[in-house]
Amino acid sequence: MLDIEKIVKEIEPFIPGLLGVIIVDEYGLPINYHLATTIEDPIVISGMLASATSLMQNILNEIGNSNFELLYTQGDKISILVGHAEGFYIGLITTPSTKIGTIFMEYKVLKQKIKDVLQSIGG
Repeated sequence: MLDIEKIVKEIEPFIPGLLGVIIVDEYGLPINYHLATTIEDPIVISGMLASATSLMQNILNEIGNSNFELLYTQGDKISILVGHAEGFYIGLITTPSTKIGTIFMEYKVLKQKIKDVLQSIGG
């Protein structure tokens, strides 16, 4: 199983306000996650993230036949960045005060580390 906790601990110092990371397969099932205790059921969150990304892909197809890469939303208590990688989605959950540039930069680092780990285990 992917050691997400180790990877998250490596990026945590660079993302102030990080509340969680969730890795979801393309069917909406969690591959692995590291979430703050205040975040509810990761299976429900995984399914919702997959649904949101699917909806955005449909919109992108309708407008200009473009592939989904990133989705960012900010609420009054949390912000969420969801990105698509080859065969999986990565969700970064932060406080809204976390700078969006920081989230995007660390997402790219996280995405590459996860891809490397999955390739090393044959995924």
